[in-house]
Amino acid sequence: MKAYYKGSYTVEAAWLTAILLSITCFAILFGYRTYRRTLEGLARPPEQIEAAQMFRSGERLRQLAEKEKGEDTNGASVQEEP
Repeated sequence: MKAYYKGSYTVEAAWLTAILLSITCFAILFGYRTYRRTLEGLARPPEQIEAAQMFRSGERLRQLAEKEKGEDTNGASVQEEP
């Protein structure tokens, strides 16, 4: 008497192993890429940030945008005189 066994578990395990191995490899590559980019960022000299200057330029840009829309800095409508 011959015994017959199903091979579906073996095939499913092969697919699952391939998928999990691929995901693991991509995770390792992504981590390595992030690590290298971090090292490159740290190798550059630090930039000085002028917070007050950045704030003032942002305020000036906001005022110019509001002027283009026809509003003053308080939100009231501005009518240009002919």
